[in-house]
Amino acid sequence: MQRTVIVVTGGAVALFAGVLSFLTWDQANKVSGVVSALVAIAALGAAVAALVPARGSRPGAIEVANTGAAIATGSGSIANTGHQGDGSAPAAGQVRVTGTGEARAEDGGVANSGHRQG
Repeated sequence: MQRTVIVVTGGAVALFAGVLSFLTWDQANKVSGVVSALVAIAALGAAVAALVPARGSRPGAIEVANTGAAIATGSGSIANTGHQGDGSAPAAGQVRVTGTGEARAEDGGVANSGHRQG
């Protein structure tokens, strides 16, 4: 994504320089002033957008990612590579589990590699 932004920005600068080269000094001065004001407003908007939290992020949300493998062996044992709530966990939609490892249960154990409530 960064490379795309750099390429597009470079192309815009080159295009703008080409357009200015065909104008008289007075015309180029006027066009540059207007373009500078528009770029300043766009930069301000981008800075404010970077400060505003993403729509999906909420305080108290739980995120589990890129966990390893776990094995539960024997009755009552639990293998958990995801998230297991205790009944007081956030409401549905506030728990995100991605890229979890393998959870395997043997001999009566319990395995969880995603989200399990309660």
